[in-house]
Amino acid sequence: MTAADLPEERLGIAVLAVAMAKRALDLTLPCAIDRRAFGRPVSKFQVNRHFPAEMKTKLDVAQTYLDQCVMAADTGEPTMQEVVGAEWRTTKIIKDLIGRNMGF
Repeated sequence: MTAADLPEERLGIAVLAVAMAKRALDLTLPCAIDRRAFGRPVSKFQVNRHFPAEMKTKLDVAQTYLDQCVMAADTGEPTMQEVVGAEWRTTKIIKDLIGRNMGF
């Protein structure tokens, strides 16, 4: 791999991170609905209703930004700052999502 390959590698990581985060969120929602605590489904607790909405919003924003980076790569070269930003943001989302789900 050369330095010229680095943007494509980072975009690949970002694409994988978004796909993993979407799948993790899809698997989390039924668990949150079915699991019970204190005699109620955990999905009825306010904090647990906000978290899926927050994660979905973060994923939508990350997907849009990633799409722009991929289009820039297709028509030219995205800046390294854009690519690093996409990789950082998407991998942070998956870490936050999985880390929070460990508490469910």
